[in-house]
Amino acid sequence: MEYIVTENCELLEFLYSKMNDLSKKRVKGYLVNRHVIVDNKIITKYDYQLRKNQKVSIDKSGGIAFLKSNKIELLYEDKELIIINKPSGLLSIATIEEKTVTAYNIMTNYVKLSNPKSRIFIVHRLDRDTSGIIMFAKAENLKHKLQDNWDKIVIFRGYVAVVEGILKTKEDTIKNNLIEDKNFTMHSTNSNAGELAITKYSVVKENNNLSLVKLELKTGRKNQIRVHMQELGHPVIGDKKYGSKRNLIKRLGLHAYKLAFIHPVTNKKMEFETDIPKEFIYIIS
Repeated sequence: MEYIVTENCELLEFLYSKMNDLSKKRVKGYLVNRHVIVDNKIITKYDYQLRKNQKVSIDKSGGIAFLKSNKIELLYEDKELIIINKPSGLLSIATIEEKTVTAYNIMTNYVKLSNPKSRIFIVHRLDRDTSGIIMFAKAENLKHKLQDNWDKIVIFRGYVAVVEGILKTKEDTIKNNLIEDKNFTMHSTNSNAGELAITKYSVVKENNNLSLVKLELKTGRKNQIRVHMQELGHPVIGDKKYGSKRNLIKRLGLHAYKLAFIHPVTNKKMEFETDIPKEFIYIIS
């Protein structure tokens, strides 16, 4: 069931006018249960403002079910993509040691509530102890399109970190090559080996022995921020692997707070931003 908006109005009012053979309770139920899609985006607000020429569709097959897990915050969903906020401590995808409790499995179970044949494909990942924004695609060809054109599609990847000590230079860009050793630890190298890694950073706030830093990834190498902060002499707190001696908040002090990109189907700019974790704010106050 699909409609084209002919004049600006509120969503519920519009649905009443188009579905006047149904009870108002049932029409509201479509919104509550996430069956209503406006221009490929699921909408649940009764007073959502529609604009002329927008497309409104009703998914009567069951809609997109509510996310049942309390481990993950669902930031956005449409017919092609899912954007989530992953907590620290949760793997992005399975490993040899852990195959079931992952962001991928939780979100797979979520989409299957609406359609048992549904699948998702992880586009990029975060380390287990890094929290923040992750993107999934709902089709394999879309996953490859995103990954193969990542540098063109992604406009901004922003992180926030709590690091040890006070940085002498408050704003800078770190640029070097990173290489992985036989113990799967990343290091910078002066040779032509490895891959170019570029990180911009700026200090947001500091106290006597800690700094809150915002970082922009210009490249996406493994453990890039963690290595760069260690090599500045200011490792991310809780990061024992890369030199931290302090675990003050019982987690890695790194969060992927912002992601901006061009939608691979609609070509619209999409931007998502999450709050800085409360424990980061508390410890730096």
